[in-house]
This record gives sequence, structure tokens and C-alpha cells, in this order.
Amino acid sequence: MITLLINNISMEYGNKQLFSIKKETIYDDDKIGIVGENGTGKTTLLEILAKKIKPLEGVVTCYDKISYIPQLYSLDSQEIEGAQMDYWKVPKSVNSGGEITRQKIATAFSQQSSVLLLDEPTANLDKEGIIKLEKQLHSFKGSILLVSHDRILLNKTCKTIWELKDGKVTIYRGNYNSYKIQKEINKKKEQHEYEKYIGRKYKLENAILDRNRRAKKMKKPPKRMGNSEARLHRMEVRQRAGKVEQAKVQLQRQLGRLEKKDKPINDTKVTMSVKLKNQFVSKTAITVKNLNYKYDEKVVLSNVSFVARKSEKIVIDGENGSGKTTLIQGIYDQIEGIRIANNATVGYFKQNYSNMPEDRSIIDFVLSTSKEPEHITRIVLGRLGIKRDDVYKKIKVLSGGEKCRVSLAALLCGMYNILLLDEPTNYLDLYALEALEELLTDYEGTLVFVSHDRQFCDNIASRELYIKDGELFDSLRTILK
Repeated sequence: MITLLINNISMEYGNKQLFSIKKETIYDDDKIGIVGENGTGKTTLLEILAKKIKPLEGVVTCYDKISYIPQLYSLDSQEIEGAQMDYWKVPKSVNSGGEITRQKIATAFSQQSSVLLLDEPTANLDKEGIIKLEKQLHSFKGSILLVSHDRILLNKTCKTIWELKDGKVTIYRGNYNSYKIQKEINKKKEQHEYEKYIGRKYKLENAILDRNRRAKKMKKPPKRMGNSEARLHRMEVRQRAGKVEQAKVQLQRQLGRLEKKDKPINDTKVTMSVKLKNQFVSKTAITVKNLNYKYDEKVVLSNVSFVARKSEKIVIDGENGSGKTTLIQGIYDQIEGIRIANNATVGYFKQNYSNMPEDRSIIDFVLSTSKEPEHITRIVLGRLGIKRDDVYKKIKVLSGGEKCRVSLAALLCGMYNILLLDEPTNYLDLYALEALEELLTDYEGTLVFVSHDRQFCDNIASRELYIKDGELFDSLRTILK
């Protein structure tokens, strides 16, 4: 059964075309993941499909009820009362980002719609909440269009991927992993076709130059040559010149008919493999011993102890409100019970960006803290999606996602030997997220981070610590005392 029909829709931002979709039919068993860099129009597309905004051109026809979960969301009391689901255990007093996210998911599922439009639904959810959402989506009988940077969710939920890029929508059959494989195959094919084009173009251009050289070498008749001989010589030269010119024209026509192939754009890879100048002498980077912390008489952390070793990569996990951010902040502030190595230099990524100088340009700010040369700093910014003239933007005009990437670039180029990252992936698109993953994998220092992105944690962390009811457990769920 058809649930949505897209007919020649397009959208622009300023003078830039965000996307154009000729005609697409969405059926009740379609599970579609929508991917693309920040600013390509993923949220705008969902808003058009949800009838929140109108496209510049074209029509979207919906044949059934739609539920839409936007990124930015506030709840009124009627929604809270009307969507209580034991599955999500949503409190009537909704306060935290995680609770609001859980509530909006509960509201969407309670509406009994046949179409679900979800824009980053895992934002602020803890791991337990993400797994519950994953199960709900898997059992949902209807169409799903999902914007998410959670690769596991895309893999387990989606049968098709729509990629928004360069104002076009390209459709790939299969889940996110299948999309990545197809993209890599296409990239190799494009590179092969470009090299073939360049080789053919080079041969034709050289052949034309050769014909020009031949034409110039054709000599006038010697002065001692008689008139009749000179006449024959000139005739012969003209004939040869005509043939050369004819051959040159044919070659120029072939060159003109040659289908132009643009050089594929490949991101310059950069690793953080430069040796840290101030590595620890000690094998211990961070020591936490018998740490206790209360907030409004509520015990957040109780007798917590652990040691982070040199070059170790540790993820701190736990439910929303369990004290993950509190622990990260405590390490940075070196509160009572926490000690770091004597020659430690600590870089801290917070969930907000209040410490960034609003009137400075991106490149000025990052270079002011960078220990890397400018060309490496620019490459790191580029890998995180800030390219070319964008580096000259003022920080005050940046979106939340752009500020996130600038802050991360400054940390990565600062050559800190301890990095503390609190939800660094929240506002990153998939491409910036994977670039950050590669950079952190190569990072030589000690890393302690919080993230709800399961794939990100699996790919980076060498150790997991879990907070529950104020206590700290290791990845084997053994109490660390």
C-alpha cells in the first residue's frame, strides 16, 4: 500500500538548491534512512513530508496518518497526559533532554500512525533507551523515514538509504553498511573513469601538438630549384599539409566529443600520529579514589575508584542522569578524590560551547590553540567538514553542529595528552563522525569520553566503565573498589 507520494519537489536555501526529487513512491513496508552532510536539507525534507513547511516546487501526497519526531521539541501538558507508555516509563514531570526525547517517542508511537518521520531520535537517549527504540522500530508496521547518525540503528532498521548531496537525492538499496560498500565501489569506478578520460585526453592533445610540429617542419623549396621543380615541391607540401590539417581537425573533433570526467573529490587523510612532546613518565594518567558526590542530597557517585592508564581509551556509560557528566567534569576540575599526572595537559569538550570567542574566525581560533602547523590544522578542520572559505566564518554565526566541530578540531590540534569528551558526536553528521572516529583511534594520549553512539564506543574504547545507582562497574560488571 502506498503511504506517501513525492512528485517533483525541490527546495532552496538562499540561492543554493538543497535537493530536488523527481518522483518517489513510499510504501507501507519501506524503511528509509536519510543521510548527508550537515546543511544538505535532511531536516527540511522531513518537514516537507510532515507538511510542516511547503516545498519551493512540487507536491507531497500523504495517504495516511503521519507522526513526526523533530530534533527540537517542546511538550505541552496534553501531550504528556495523552502518551503515557509503560514501555518508556516516562515521568509526568519532564525535565532532562533524555526524558523529553523519550516522551516525544512515546507520543509518536501512541498516535497509531502508518508513517513515522524521525529526526535524530536517539539524541540524548542512553543506551537502554536506544535499544528500546530500535526494537519498537523493528516491530513497527508502516513506513519509516529516519535521519540519524546512529549507524547501528540505521543498519538494523533501514532497507534503503537516501543520500542528499550536491542538490540531488541518490537512492541505495540496502542498509547503511551496504550503502558504504556501494559508495566505495562507485568511488573506485569514478576514479578509474577519470584516469581513463585523462589518459585519452593526454593522447589526443599530444597527437594534435605532433601534427602542429609536422606542419611547421614542412620547408619552402630551395632557392636553386627550378620553377617546375619548385611548383611540384609546393604542390606536394600542400598535399601533405592538407593531410596533416585534416588529421588535426579529426583529432580536435574527437577531443571535443570526449565526455568530460571531473576529478573525484577525496578527503585528505590525516592521523594524529605525531608523537606527543609531553607524554607521561608515569604509567598512570588519572587516579580516582573513594570519590563521593551528592546533588541536592541525592547520591550521584558513591565511593568510586578507578585508574586510567597512559594511552588508555575509556568510555563512561550509564543511564541518563547517572552521573557521567559529573564524573568527567570532576576529573577536569580535579575535585577531592581525583588526581592526574604531574605533566598532564587536559583538553575538555563540553556539551555547550560557551567558552568560544564569538568575534574570532574559525581558523584564527583553532590556530591560537593549535600545536600543529597551519596546513595540518586546515586538514583536520576539512576532515570534520569545515572546508575552503568556511574557515573564515565568525564563530558567532555558526550552528551548533559547526561549533561542535570547531571545538573538536581545536582539541585535536592542541596536542593534549589527556582528552575528556562529553557527547562529542551529538551534532555531527555521519561523515564528520567517522572522521572523528579515525582521528581518535590514532590519538596517542589518554581518552575518557561519554557517548551514546554505540558504534563510536565499540570502535574506539579499549575499556568501559558503567555507572549505576552511584556505583562504578567495569565492562564485566565487576564492582571496582
